[in-house]
Amino acid sequence: MKTIVVTLLMLFLAGCSSWNTMQSAASIQGAKAADEELETAEWGVCMAPTVGAWQRRYGGNPVKSDGWSKLCSKPAIVPAPTPAPVSAP
Repeated sequence: MKTIVVTLLMLFLAGCSSWNTMQSAASIQGAKAADEELETAEWGVCMAPTVGAWQRRYGGNPVKSDGWSKLCSKPAIVPAPTPAPVSAP
């Protein structure tokens, strides 16, 4: 947000002669912000969930589990769901 405000302020103060420079700077900063946001989102999906949260979200669906495994290739293994305890009759 600060980047947008500063860019707009500079645009109004600099005039039209530097529009291309300002547009280029804004696109570079926007791309950096988008890259950082994607990296944070991937970390949140791959590294942040607890085993229980992962099992509830992906464990029961082989397609989702495989997709998670492909996206998050850093872990050596995919967390496996634990079998439910068997109650005695």
